[in-house]
Amino acid sequence: MSDITLMASLPGMWARGAEICTLNLLTGLKERGYPRLYFHASLPKDLPFDMEMHLADKFREVANSAWNDVRTSDGKDDCLRHRLYDLEPDILLYAFDKSVPGLATVQTKTVLVVHGIAQNDFSCYHPEHTDAVVCVSQYATELAVTYGIPPKKLHCIPNGVPQIRQSSVPKAQLRHDICGTDATWAWCFVGGLTRAKRPHLLIAAMARRQRKDECAIFAGVIDGGMRLQEYAEALGVEKQCHFLGHVDYIEDVYNASDCLVITSERESMPLTMLEAMSAGLGVVANPVGGIPEVLNGKRFALQCDVTIESDFDCMLDVMRLSRLPQIIPCAMSSDAKAVWKKEYSLEIMAANYDKLFRKLLGR
Repeated sequence: MSDITLMASLPGMWARGAEICTLNLLTGLKERGYPRLYFHASLPKDLPFDMEMHLADKFREVANSAWNDVRTSDGKDDCLRHRLYDLEPDILLYAFDKSVPGLATVQTKTVLVVHGIAQNDFSCYHPEHTDAVVCVSQYATELAVTYGIPPKKLHCIPNGVPQIRQSSVPKAQLRHDICGTDATWAWCFVGGLTRAKRPHLLIAAMARRQRKDECAIFAGVIDGGMRLQEYAEALGVEKQCHFLGHVDYIEDVYNASDCLVITSERESMPLTMLEAMSAGLGVVANPVGGIPEVLNGKRFALQCDVTIESDFDCMLDVMRLSRLPQIIPCAMSSDAKAVWKKEYSLEIMAANYDKLFRKLLGR
């Protein structure tokens, strides 16, 4: 049983990477024996209060949590200020808001968790009030130095994810139930369907390949003005591309699929990659950011510049061929799960954070 009281604070609930990473960390710390976990979300007034609030129940399962949309004229969150004063947590985790660490008492150690790799992700660092900075990939850690964060405060702790549980329903049946298709192979694209993620590249590949036995499952909210369904229709692959929107039970998508495709132009340590590994899926990815440090040399993964159509198509073909059971029965799936369990599980991530917290507290 841990003797550490921890509060995590985020300036919003968007059900994207930072929120899921924080939820995963709190879950891992609870499993590790942390009895005093708190979560606070400060919602901007222009963000609908019920936006992705399905996450609220998940946070409440692992932590004492609160949401508010009240800020003072100076932009600070008085509710968070009072909570920190009342609780005096040993550790305050924060992200995206430079004003947060200044609200903590002198007894509290503050830790900035940098979830991305854009310059504004690192600009939340407060030199006077931040005791440590955690980056979720080695790539981001090296980048942090160029943005002026002192190396002595930097720590690399990769993301960790819970295992995607295998379904008792056969893959083909699950695929048919979700998409209404009898395709014998399914690519999946999981996450926000944004311009930076470039889901249109997979749609275009489906049109070039003209494989009627394939389908592509897109799980995530379309934003950024992208008209992906119309694009699929224009290319004549609307029956092969299935847009599910937001999915509460992402396990079904992974269990219905054969391979995850990542076409992002930038990433730090994508959770979808780690989730797919825990489910035993293959991965075809654009080798950017922290992706190569996870996938290089792995039998279950292939990497290429996805903007080069011939290379991308070739990697998709190679992945399909290598996943044939008669060629490598279950070997790739076992490798993916083994790497996840050894390096990217909740247990490993929580242990690394626990070690950092105790170092900061001198315990």
